[in-house]
Amino acid sequence: MGASYKIMPNLSIAGGYSQSSFHEPTNTDVDDMQSYVVGVDWNPVDNLVVRVNYRHQELGVEDFEMDVDEFRVRVRRTF
Repeated sequence: MGASYKIMPNLSIAGGYSQSSFHEPTNTDVDDMQSYVVGVDWNPVDNLVVRVNYRHQELGVEDFEMDVDEFRVRVRRTF
């Protein structure tokens, strides 16, 4: 599930969330994965986009849990 909103003609924000549950046939424990992302797209001039994203993931496998955080900045120029 996600949503986006255009703040100005050259600036938009977006966010999303997902959750998954799965298990292996030989394993009775249910494993979970949750993830969310938020991002900003900025188009300061024609043919230039600056995108900033933050993503967080949580993975639970039996008695083990892991968190992953990722921050990205991308600049795209087209000619």
